[in-house]
Amino acid sequence: MKVFTLAFLIYLDYKALQQREKLTKRSKRDSLWEKAHERNAKRVLKLIVELEGLWVKMGQYLSTRADVLPEAYIRLLKQLQDSLPPRRLEEVRQTIEQQLGQSMDELFTSFVSVPLATASMYPFMA
Repeated sequence: MKVFTLAFLIYLDYKALQQREKLTKRSKRDSLWEKAHERNAKRVLKLIVELEGLWVKMGQYLSTRADVLPEAYIRLLKQLQDSLPPRRLEEVRQTIEQQLGQSMDELFTSFVSVPLATASMYPFMA
């Protein structure tokens, strides 16, 4: 529902811009579009970060598609390549213990609780 709501909001924003453009001097039209792209790209980025998971992957892919999206979207979505907020340690601990079937204390002699970065991890198929 959040995705459809945002898509509708962005649609309305661009439709309103099309109407405003008719009343704007030619010299200022490019600036209007750039501001709209920036505003809407920020909205998209914020929602992608909130939704996590596959949405982040889609955002990462879209950040490589300069042939499809305006520059503002590409620039902001590139943040998904290496600037995602880290997950809480308890969430990481729970995932590791669930996937590996042992407690963190049994698996590691030491574990640094301060994250260095965020990464995507895929389970390996045996």
